[in-house]
Amino acid sequence: MTSNNTESTTKPPGPVLISFWILIASAALRAVIAVITLADWQGFVNAQLRNPLPANTTVVQAREAIHTFLTVNVTLDLLFAVLYVFCAYKIKVGRNWARIALTVVVVLFALFNILGGTDIVTVISILVELVAVALLYTPTAKPFFAKPEPA
Repeated sequence: MTSNNTESTTKPPGPVLISFWILIASAALRAVIAVITLADWQGFVNAQLRNPLPANTTVVQAREAIHTFLTVNVTLDLLFAVLYVFCAYKIKVGRNWARIALTVVVVLFALFNILGGTDIVTVISILVELVAVALLYTPTAKPFFAKPEPA
């Protein structure tokens, strides 16, 4: 068990360790996606420009919008990758605030993507991340995050 002021010396239970590795893998996937996007930036732009443009939109406007979209996506992918790794390590030592923060981020990310429409890869990623969060609330994992009883 741990408190908010000290890191646990207790070995994390199985569900916490599984969640840890899922989060690390998810962070790695996000980083890889960002690198692929950066490496094939112009390919992504050209692919989008082959789609019909919205009414009253010039190619220059569309190109600027696509660049902005890609920039935001790469930035968010890298930010989430760092956040997931940070939270994963704090979760692994029993920090309850990290478990709560990660839960909020993953749920908001899932809602944002589901409501905004998404592709199958993102849906699978969201489901895997939700499994990682759910593992942190299993009966085996919960005590690991509980504050110690006062003496």
